[in-house]
Amino acid sequence: MSAWLTAENAGYTTSERWLVERADLALQPGQLTVVIGPNGAGKSTLLRLMSGELTPQRGRITSLGEPLAQVTAWRMAARRVVMAQSGRLSFPFRVHEVVALGILAVGRQLPRFERDNLVEASLRSADMLALADRDFQTLSGGEQQRVHFARALCQLEAARRIETRQVLMLDEPIASLDLEHQFALLDAARALVRRPDHPVAVMAILHDLNLAACYADHLVVMSRGRIAAQGPVRDILDEALLAEVFGVRLTLSRHGGLPVILPHAWLAAGA
Repeated sequence: MSAWLTAENAGYTTSERWLVERADLALQPGQLTVVIGPNGAGKSTLLRLMSGELTPQRGRITSLGEPLAQVTAWRMAARRVVMAQSGRLSFPFRVHEVVALGILAVGRQLPRFERDNLVEASLRSADMLALADRDFQTLSGGEQQRVHFARALCQLEAARRIETRQVLMLDEPIASLDLEHQFALLDAARALVRRPDHPVAVMAILHDLNLAACYADHLVVMSRGRIAAQGPVRDILDEALLAEVFGVRLTLSRHGGLPVILPHAWLAAGA
């Protein structure tokens, strides 16, 4: 299958430096792409470029071969769904009302019962159905994050009625979650990728290297605004690359063929 969202030699700069430089990345259906790198490496800027929030000052971003500037906002809302790092709300919305925001741009024509069913199913997938009537502002940070994930799922499912070629973009989606819900969210993202009918392309920014190695079909390593390496985890991830990118010594071993990454100093002290 051809890529559904593509960056070609894309770059974005401020007056001081290039935040992203010469980035080439293709988001493929049925593939979970995970982006890793230290703070300031350009991960979120790359995601914002590919989502259309930022306009590249070099190169281009295309959706199904079309430059993003030529795709209508309504069509882009159906093709790509974004869960940003923070989603603060200033109004006293109930949880189910926040999730229903995902339907506004792409699902207004749906019957009321179908919209309600989409909201309920999305809340259940994010393990937030029991808190559907709570004031969003009273939730913990992790609970709010799960609500925003439910909103993204709701938009994705509502839009699937009009566009089956879809991309889900997740910017540090598990940062505030406990272990149970970290795994649940990433499992849900992988299920979308593995869906037999109309699989989704997923791009996720993660800081946990072991979870990145475990879940990624395609791993992207960023450093100083550039993509330092990308490809299957087994092919690109090694101790030399990790030391160069993150500036620390890490020990990489294998478990079931997948890398397991631990601090070298801790292992040396325990030896």
